Amino acid sequence: MSKTNPQTPDVQYNIPGAYTGQDSTQAEMIDAEQQGIETEQTQEQTDADWVNLARDAFRVADDYVEANVKSRMERNISMFKSVHANGSKYKTKNYAHRSRIFRPKTRSIVRRNEAAATMAFFSTIDLVEITPENEYDEKQVLSAELNDAVLNYRLANSIKWFKTIIGAYQDSMVQGIVISKQYWSYKAEKVQTGAVDIMTGESTYQTVVNEDKPVVKLIPVENFLFDPGSDWDDPVNSSPFLINLQPMYIGDVREKMASGEWFELDDGKILSSRKERDYDSTRYARNSNGEDPMDSNYLNNEFSIVWVHENIIKKEGKDWVFWTMGTEFLLTEPKLLEEVYHHGVRPYAVGFCDFETHKPYPAGVVEIGSGIQGELNDTINQRMDNVKLALNKRFFVRRSSNVDTRALMRSAPGSITLMDDIDRDVRIDDVPDVTGSSYQEQDRMNADYDEVTGTFNPGTLQTNRAMNETVGGLTLVAAESNIVTEYQLRVFTETWVEPVLNQLVLLEQTYENDSTVLAVSAGKVDLEELPEEGLIDLLQSPVNVRVNVGFGATNQNAKMAQLGNALGMMGEFAPDLLQKMDKEELSKEILGAAGFKDGGRFFPEPEEGEEPTPDEQLMQEMDEMGQAMQKMEQENATLKVQNQNKQGELQLQQQKLQMEQQRTMMEAQRSQDDIQIAMYRYAADQNLSLEQLKQSAQKNEMDYQSKRDITAAQLKVEMNKQQLQNRNMNAGYDTF
Repeated sequence: MSKTNPQTPDVQYNIPGAYTGQDSTQAEMIDAEQQGIETEQTQEQTDADWVNLARDAFRVADDYVEANVKSRMERNISMFKSVHANGSKYKTKNYAHRSRIFRPKTRSIVRRNEAAATMAFFSTIDLVEITPENEYDEKQVLSAELNDAVLNYRLANSIKWFKTIIGAYQDSMVQGIVISKQYWSYKAEKVQTGAVDIMTGESTYQTVVNEDKPVVKLIPVENFLFDPGSDWDDPVNSSPFLINLQPMYIGDVREKMASGEWFELDDGKILSSRKERDYDSTRYARNSNGEDPMDSNYLNNEFSIVWVHENIIKKEGKDWVFWTMGTEFLLTEPKLLEEVYHHGVRPYAVGFCDFETHKPYPAGVVEIGSGIQGELNDTINQRMDNVKLALNKRFFVRRSSNVDTRALMRSAPGSITLMDDIDRDVRIDDVPDVTGSSYQEQDRMNADYDEVTGTFNPGTLQTNRAMNETVGGLTLVAAESNIVTEYQLRVFTETWVEPVLNQLVLLEQTYENDSTVLAVSAGKVDLEELPEEGLIDLLQSPVNVRVNVGFGATNQNAKMAQLGNALGMMGEFAPDLLQKMDKEELSKEILGAAGFKDGGRFFPEPEEGEEPTPDEQLMQEMDEMGQAMQKMEQENATLKVQNQNKQGELQLQQQKLQMEQQRTMMEAQRSQDDIQIAMYRYAADQNLSLEQLKQSAQKNEMDYQSKRDITAAQLKVEMNKQQLQNRNMNAGYDTF
């Protein structure tokens, strides 16, 4: 912490017991005075060390941003605002009288992505889902439910979550990076009650809380500095320093100094911090190159803006937090991070919408499509110049001729232009009209831009008739673009939304003690019986935060179709699980996808002790009958499947019998041929007559015919039996 102050030549230290030419009392007074001087000088040098650390970190990080980041940011901001950036050829004198249109393709893409984010994040009333780390620990399960209720209450009522998350997504698309600070805002004041203390006779006071809530504050990219060599994956925690440049009114600064929260500084030192940020090119571009709102000069300095820095610097393996007025004067004593932010986490989050590995400031959607946006502007402006020249011709006028040039320049319909020689004084420059290639090139660049940025635009389908002529082609194009949009949302959720929500949960666990918030949240999870101290203790269990955003979240029709398919498959293969589903959660998803935040108002719960009406009883009975009928239908379906399986087995057996009959007949025919051949051989060996052979063959044939008839009769009886079994099974009988 401290640094030893070297001894200066003009300081002499008194040695105990040594004679110094003064009495003991005077010597002790001089010694105490010199020790005070030494302590003061040591403290001043220690403060200077911290200021030097902060100044050096600010210088390196600001130089890097100035040289490598700001020009990109200014160009991206200009494209988002649909204006040509500084340095563009359209801002030169050569283009003063030419077409300078900026086609707002970039702004359209950003707005479409913002609409997709709105649909994904706010389709249901439950903005986040919190689960316990150990699902088998009952206390953690209850803690997760309570944390979920508290956080959703704060997001819906205390934090401007819609503006915050859409603004953060816009920053990530325009700047390529979004930065925010999460902290707990507590403001209270002592108010005189009017009563008098009986013991002291003095007036009594009570503390009135004006603000007690978590805050998520977005920070412009130019007002936050970290080490450019930090890890791209986690710059907040890997950087050795973080500097948050915060504009404040001088009146607010003086108020903090008067309360003792900050060190006292005179007005000259306070105003000196304005020179460090009196002009910022990124802020200038964001305000359409107009007057800088941070550089307003008031006659009353109370309203003037100065710059204070919150510095988090890692020293000797620990994070230290302190505030400075600009980079010159210390405002607070350096303290450990845990002493200022009791949850022990750096209160900042940095996120993206697209990855660029090993790069601290990645490109956003605007920068990815910037090249094609510039070519689109050139194509349109050149075509507009051509159309204007084709409609309002250029004239060549002979020098020193007597021609009314003003009338020529006005080119008013029905006007008269005076000249001496019509044939020689004026010549019209005939400019051919632009061909269709210009429009075709524009269509192709539109398609390329949509492909690069991953956005579906119905106007792009004009470039591909094959896709546009079928509903399937339209759906295919929309599905492909939705994949990229959902990928951006997933990256944004993983890098910024979930880290921010995790910090909010830590803030709730550390600082939440609002009786109203705790009571309302406890009522939602059936914990009203717990006292306030028990609820605060229950909040402390470890939990996991997950955002309800996944693939398919941007297309509500597709989301409902997927949900229907999933329920249909469960009903077919696992119908028992459908009876165990949480109907309340299912109604939230279905009605949320249909455009309603919550289905609770469609299904009001009956009041305690209220008897159901006859209609409700009838509906309940009908519901029970419907469930019974559904169960019977499931059983019938099961029997039908079994019947079909049995019928298939019988058909297979019948086919086997037919094949067996055919095989028997073939063997019989082959046996008959063999017998006849054998008889001829036998007759030749025995020298028998032909008549004798015929008589012997007829006798053998009669014997074989008798055996064959008997076998055929047996097979026919078996086949009739199988057919009868099939008819009984089809009729629903289980006996034969």
